[in-house]
Formats: sequence, C-alpha cells, structure tokens
Amino acid sequence: MSLSLYKKLLLLMAVVVSIITLTLSTTSYSHFSQHIEEQTQRSISLYSTLINSQISSWLQSQTQEIKALHNSITKLENSASIPTYLNQATQSSDFFSTYFATADKDMYRVSGLNTVPNYNPLKRPWYKRAQSTSDQLVMTDPFVGPRSGKLTVTIAKALVSNGLVKGVVGGSLPLENISKQVSELSLPGQGFAILLSDKGLVLAHPDKELWGKNWDEISEGLKIEELPLESESSLVERTIDGKSYLIGASTLSQTGWRLLVVGDKSVLYSPVKHNLKVQSLLSSIILIVVLTLSYFMIKFLFRGVSEVVSALKQISTGEGDLTKRINVKSKDEVGVLAENFNDFVVKLQTMLVDIRDVGLQINTFASTASQQSRQLSRQSADQQQELALVATASTEMATATSEISLVCEQSAEQTSIAYRQIEKGQLLAKDSKSIVEELSNTVNTTSETIKTLDNKSREISSIIETIEAIASQTNLLALNAAIEAARAGDQGRGFAVVADEVRLLSQKTHQSTEKIESIITSLQETAFKAVKEMEHCHSLAEGSYKSSEAGNVIFEEIQKNIQIVNDTSDQIAVSLEEQTLVTKEISQNSEKIQLLSENVANQASESAAHSDALAQLSIALDKQVGRFKL
Repeated sequence: MSLSLYKKLLLLMAVVVSIITLTLSTTSYSHFSQHIEEQTQRSISLYSTLINSQISSWLQSQTQEIKALHNSITKLENSASIPTYLNQATQSSDFFSTYFATADKDMYRVSGLNTVPNYNPLKRPWYKRAQSTSDQLVMTDPFVGPRSGKLTVTIAKALVSNGLVKGVVGGSLPLENISKQVSELSLPGQGFAILLSDKGLVLAHPDKELWGKNWDEISEGLKIEELPLESESSLVERTIDGKSYLIGASTLSQTGWRLLVVGDKSVLYSPVKHNLKVQSLLSSIILIVVLTLSYFMIKFLFRGVSEVVSALKQISTGEGDLTKRINVKSKDEVGVLAENFNDFVVKLQTMLVDIRDVGLQINTFASTASQQSRQLSRQSADQQQELALVATASTEMATATSEISLVCEQSAEQTSIAYRQIEKGQLLAKDSKSIVEELSNTVNTTSETIKTLDNKSREISSIIETIEAIASQTNLLALNAAIEAARAGDQGRGFAVVADEVRLLSQKTHQSTEKIESIITSLQETAFKAVKEMEHCHSLAEGSYKSSEAGNVIFEEIQKNIQIVNDTSDQIAVSLEEQTLVTKEISQNSEKIQLLSENVANQASESAAHSDALAQLSIALDKQVGRFKL
C-alpha cells in the first residue's frame, strides 16, 4: 500500500507528537512513581520511628522496673521479703511474672521459694546471658511461653557482690500488647505492618495465626536476608495472595527487631494510574488537534505538488496534455518544483515532437527501402533466369566445341592420308622416267586420287563452313554474355572479361576458317587443274616426262598447301581446346554469378522484411507519440 507525500508527513507528525507525548507521559509517570515510592519510603520511616519510639519507651519503662527490683533485692538483708518485692514489681509493670534466682539454684517467685520442683534456673538462657554480662541489663530473644502460650521476652540483670554473681533478677514480659498495636496500624495503600525478631520470628502480623512462626516459612520465597536494609531506602515488590505488594523495612535500634511495612501496590500507584489516564487523554486530544491543523496546513502547502502529481499521472497513462503548464504562485520549494516541472514538460514536448518527425522520416525511408528491396529482388530473379540461359548456352557451346574438335581430328586424319598419297605421287613422278610405260595406269590412279582429294577438299570446305557457323554463334553468345554481364554490374565484371576473351577467340577462329577456306578453294582449283592436266596427260602419254616434272612441281605445291592445311588444323585444334577451357570457365563463372544472384535475392528479401519491420516500428512509435498532445 503506497501513501502520498502529505499522508506520510501526517504520519510523521503523528509519530513525532506521539513520541513527544509518550516521552512526557513516561517521564511524568517515572517521576510520579518515584515520588510515590519516596513518599511510601518516608511513611515507612515515619511509622518505623513512631513504633520504635513506642516500643523503646515501653521497654525502657519495663527495664526500669527490673532495675528498681534489682536495687531493692540488693539492699535486702532478709530474703523472706523477696516475694513481696517481686509481687510489687509484677503489679506495677506489664511483666507476666518476676523472679530472682540465686547462685545456689534457689528460685524466688511471687508465690514463694522453689515453688516449682526440680527447677534449675542456672540452666535457663536468661540466667546464662545475665551471668555472662553481669554489668548490663539483658533481654532474651522472643519465645513462646510454655505456660501462657504467648510471645514473651525475659529481661534480667545479674546481682554482683565483690565481683561474684550472687543471683539474677528477671521478669517475663509478654509482647501481646506490642503485637496488637503493630498489627492494628493503619498504613497507606491499605497496608499493614509486620514485626520480626532479629532471628526471623514473627512478633506481629494482621493474621494472629502467624504469630510466633518463622518468617522464612510464611514469606513465599522472600527470605529475611533479602529484605531491604534501612540504609538502602528501597522497596521490594512481592506477590502475596495474588496481589502485588511493596515491602519496606527498618530496624529497631534498641532490640534489633525488623519492622516491615507492606502496602498494596495497586492502591499506592492508583494516583499514578489516574495521572497516566489523564495524560493519555490530553495526549490524544493534542495529537488529534495537531494532526487536524497539520492536515489542512500540509494540504494548503502541497497544492502545487498535487497539480504536478496530477499532470504526471496523465502523462504516465498516455493521455497527458504536454501543452499544460502549472501556475506558479509561490517561491518556496513547491514553487521551484512547479517551475522545474514546467521546464521538464517543455523539454519533453520538444523531444517528443522531434521523435515524431524522426519517426515520419524513418517511415518514409523504410517505405522507399522496402520498394527498392522488392525491385532488387525482382531484378535478381530476372538475372537468375538470364544466367540460367547463359549456362545453357555455355553447355551447348561446349557440346559444339566437342563436335568441332572431333571434325578437326577427322580432317587432320584425312589430310595426313592425302599428304602420304602426295608423297607417293612424288615418288611416282620421280620414277616416271623409268616407268613411262606404266604412266597411263599411274595417271589413272593419280586422276582417281586427285578426284578423291577434290572430294576431301569439298568435305573440308563443309567442315570449315560448320566451324565458321559455330564461330559466329560463339561470337553471338559472347555478345549476349557481355550484355548480361553489363546488366549484372560489378558482380558481372569478371564474367564480362571472360565473354570478351570468348569473343576474341571466336574472331580468331573465324579468321582462321577464312584462311582455311581460301586455301581449300585454292586447293580445289589446283586439284581441278590437276585433273584437267591428268586427262591431258592421259591423252599425251608420250610427253609424260615433261608432264611428270610439271606434276612433280604441282605435287610439291599441293604438299605445301596440305602442310598449311595441317598446320591450320592444328591451330584450330589448339583454339578449340582453349575455347573448351574458356567455356568451362564461363560455365563455372555463370554458376558463381547465379549463386551470388541468389544471395543478392535472399539479401534483398531480408532487406525488404527489415524495411517492413522498420516501417511497423515507425508506425508504433508514431502511435506512442500520438498519445500525447503536443
């Protein structure tokens, strides 16, 4: 759960006021509690002094009776009057009984001498204590009288003559009156008093059943050693019968007895609780008043902050009006906050306007790039089709080149045959002198051979025509390849160079075929002339010698021409091999260009997709910016 700033300030004010009031209440409670404790301690001291004075006065009067009795017995010369003095002392004091015990074990009572059989006074504690301190009056510890069943003390004084104890004068003093006075005291906080002997025997208590019992047995864990000393001026808190009590203690100077003053804590501290309730009520009223005043004051001071929060909330929800400005009415921190908010909104408005303009430009560029990418993709597809045609043409050209190579091999073989036949003709011409008689047959054979040569020459002419047609087609293919390479741009530059090389080879092939054609034509004409001459030789066998020499010359020329044809065929074969290699390179380059074209097409498709995505992002950006009023 998020709190607004003014609510946090209200909460802070509430916490501060609560802390202050709580501190004041705690301090007041502490001081008031201390005051109550000090007042209780003073009451304990006052009552202790009063009770101590009463007990001391009472004991003082009783000891005076013993001293007077001691002096009277000391002056007696006739012991028979001792019971009379004892009776007078008993009647004039609070003693239960008075007596005189001699060192000879005689025991004088009011009733007479040795009225109790087998009673040895020398074994009694009061006798022993008086004997040990013969110069002072002694008092025994409180005890329960065996006959009376009441708390009693014995006051005694030794009778000394010539430094020897002759006897002890004593009296049994009941404590019932003192116990009753102490038990009936009315103390603050509905309290009561308890009188303990120095040994822990209960001498006075509101519950008479506890008189004569040991304190440790009835104190519920508070031992006599744990009781506070008078010098400590402190109280001990204990729970008795389910109630919390404060206990203070003081020591009676003459007897060493302990006086305990017990007060009900709830009653003693009731003024403190009442004061705490009043302070709590006042603190609550102060807190409500302070929070009410703070609420209106903070709300008044935070009007500008509320406007800033409202404007920011509208902007954060996407429907903010960035043209709105906060009216600054003060120069305090809130006014500075409003001014800074106005400056921030101005900068934000300017930035969003720039973002909107940039988004529009991005959208335009993305649309243009998308159209260009699609156009490039279509051109790449067309280029792939053209490259496929070039690859097909290259394959066909390679096939044609293979056929040309085969024809050239056959032509070379036929030329070799013709060359060997011409050599034989030369041999026959050289031997014509000796074999004139066989000239007719030889001329016939030669005529047939020349006819065959003429036929072969015609075949060579047809082959040359085929080569020339292939060269022309190769030239056309090279031109087409150059055109396609020009369309491919930088990626087809290597292909253009290869196409130029193919075109040059095609031109060289064309030139070579023209030369061969010229030679073959010349050869055909020569063969035709040879046929005519051989026919003439057939009719003019007698002039065969001279004709043989002429034929020999002609054969030599034919041999030279055939050699030229053979050399030309070799050149054609070499050119065809080079053309085959170039054709393979063209095919490989075509495949590479096709792969590059496919990559270009893929990249164009990806570019188109990216352009579309960029356009969508631009539209989304424009929508986001459009949510604000600029």
